[in-house]
Amino acid sequence: MLDNWFLTSKDLDIMTFGSDLLSLGPNFQSPEALINAVDHFTAYNAATTLGACPLNAYEAHQVVHDPKERLLQCQLDKMIDNNCIYDGADDDNPLLHLAEDEDKPDPFHCPESLNSQEHNLSANAPHVLAMYVVASWLHLQFHLPQVACNALLTIFILILMSICPMIETPFITLQSSNCVLGLDRPVHILPVCPSCCDIFPPAGLPHCQDQCILCNIDLFLPSQTKCSNPQEIKTPIISYPYLPLYKQIKSLLKIPGLEAVLDAW
Repeated sequence: MLDNWFLTSKDLDIMTFGSDLLSLGPNFQSPEALINAVDHFTAYNAATTLGACPLNAYEAHQVVHDPKERLLQCQLDKMIDNNCIYDGADDDNPLLHLAEDEDKPDPFHCPESLNSQEHNLSANAPHVLAMYVVASWLHLQFHLPQVACNALLTIFILILMSICPMIETPFITLQSSNCVLGLDRPVHILPVCPSCCDIFPPAGLPHCQDQCILCNIDLFLPSQTKCSNPQEIKTPIISYPYLPLYKQIKSLLKIPGLEAVLDAW
């Protein structure tokens, strides 16, 4: 009450003549009003505490921020959120010569590959599609190893050739069958720093880096194998599978009826 100027130090010293109650000040005309205010602020404090972050040792021992530095940081954050770039007209501005946004262009943007095109299933025979669906279903649903899926496709082909020797031989690998069915999503493998766990653009892009900027640690395995054979593909030490969000949404909207459900929701 004293902090919010509802009561003053003088009010605590002045007794109301003819009553045992203290003077409640100009904001409280009755004890009931004081009790209602106490209930209100009790509920308010409980709701505030519920959404507040608990105090820990790190926050408790933090050095108080410099007000000028804090103001400068707030202005910088506001300018970054608004994508403001100064042209150097005001020399007294402390935020002069703000660098351009480092995320334009996006360093993680990967060009569209041929796998992202629409697949025409009508160009394949129904029995061939059935073979591919069985192998892919066993692999995706029951985690059947890829080697076993390739063996299953080979067995199907041998059975078909024994029935009809002149039949055209289809693909016998799981990778090829997934490509025909359109299940080969272009998942990109991003390198991760083993020390700070920062994520970097994948190999082959202009912004690709061989070492972490902060830790100076290699992000990829050596360019030569243990047998001194050169590796054609750069393999990250720690891999992070990455699929752009717009591609995930695009694949979800292709499911029949899902767009209508989202519109209704």
